[in-house]
Amino acid sequence: MMSSTKQIFGIVGDPVSHSLSPVMHEAAFREMGIDGVYERFGVPSEELPGLISLLKEYNVSGVNVTIPHKESIIPFLDRLDPFAQQIGAVNTIIFENGQTIGFNTDASGFMLSVADTLDIDWTFEKVVVLGAGGSGQAIAHMISQENPMSLTVVNRSVEKSIQLAEKLSETSGMFVTSIGFEDPRLPYCIQNATVLINTTPLGMGSMMDQTPLPKEWLRPRHTVIDIVYSPRETVLLKDAMSVGARVMNGLGMLAGQGALAFELFTGSVVSSKYMMEQLNDHISNEHGR
Repeated sequence: MMSSTKQIFGIVGDPVSHSLSPVMHEAAFREMGIDGVYERFGVPSEELPGLISLLKEYNVSGVNVTIPHKESIIPFLDRLDPFAQQIGAVNTIIFENGQTIGFNTDASGFMLSVADTLDIDWTFEKVVVLGAGGSGQAIAHMISQENPMSLTVVNRSVEKSIQLAEKLSETSGMFVTSIGFEDPRLPYCIQNATVLINTTPLGMGSMMDQTPLPKEWLRPRHTVIDIVYSPRETVLLKDAMSVGARVMNGLGMLAGQGALAFELFTGSVVSSKYMMEQLNDHISNEHGR
């Protein structure tokens, strides 16, 4: 039985069984002496409308939000942080005085992980973001503020990629292009790029054997970033490594956004480096079994 003083946090999505968020958050609770627990809440899309009431009923203090709810949960929240409002996607919700407030730590978490792992000066890069969902919107928004040489959004729904590109062009002052996955110009677009960022779920869960791009489009000069972190090496990253490209998986982004979300949840500060250490230790122990 959970004590009445224990704070309840968690992650909401579908699926969430693979999530490593509980690993780092519960380690941080122990480190900071916080009586907290972090749960996985698997919520299908059809159950989303009743979710907030249910979380309030169970006195949940805050949740992270993952695929596929980062955009669709917004209408059920009381208000949004200005940055989340601008992006149009939420990955962190706190419950405060009966109100639900949505935030986005994905974008900052992504930039933290890139700064920690890769030496990238965005002003010299031609960037392609694959996917225009919640994470894609957040990452593309942040990169557009760095004034890259070019930025292209690729999405299955061309209409959605056009909307995001127009929005980013307006907010950043640079011209952001959009293209669909079925567009015959896509191979040239990919081969002409220097940084490729996959924000789609291709490569994880039931789609673990899939990749958003054919191997023959990849080049040694590419930097390929896949925000999927389970598995650590997706098909896309394996293909990229095999042609000599530089790669990064999504574990660092998970740690970065997690550190920022933890501060929103508790008011206590932990570093993204600390979160990353917890994730690496957990993965090492799992593999050692």
